[in-house]
Amino acid sequence: NIQVVDGDNKLRAPKDLGTYTEKDNCYNVKTGSAGDWGTYFYYGGPGRNPGCP
Repeated sequence: NIQVVDGDNKLRAPKDLGTYTEKDNCYNVKTGSAGDWGTYFYYGGPGRNPGCP
C-alpha cells in the first residue's frame, strides 16, 4: 500500500500515479488500486525476455 505524506503531515494515497522505464522491452511495471491493497505496483525484469539484450 503506497502512501505519501501531505503538507499537514497526514498519509494520503497518491493521485495520478504513473510509471516509467528506460527499457520497456526488458522491464515491466504495472500500477493498480483495489480495496484492502490500496494503491500498489508490480515490478518485473530483467527476466528471460528474448527482446532484452
